[in-house]
Amino acid sequence: MYYVGIDVAKEKHYVCILDDTNEFIVKPFWIYSDISGLRELLKRLSTISSDNDDFIIGIESTGAFSENFYEYITDAEYKVICFF
Repeated sequence: MYYVGIDVAKEKHYVCILDDTNEFIVKPFWIYSDISGLRELLKRLSTISSDNDDFIIGIESTGAFSENFYEYITDAEYKVICFF
């Protein structure tokens, strides 16, 4: 299982990915908060595992910014938890 934490923001989202032992899988990175950034995130996740069920993605609830992110990622069939 991999745990993906997303700090959602207006222009950039910051991403951290940990495994079951709380070790970083990759160095934390950022993506743009547009469609190209979301595609980049999915591309990076697919290099870690081709099984979407291997990931739990946690995002903060920030209104419109997190809603767009949530819809795109859940449409790609990833599990997403939204924190308020």
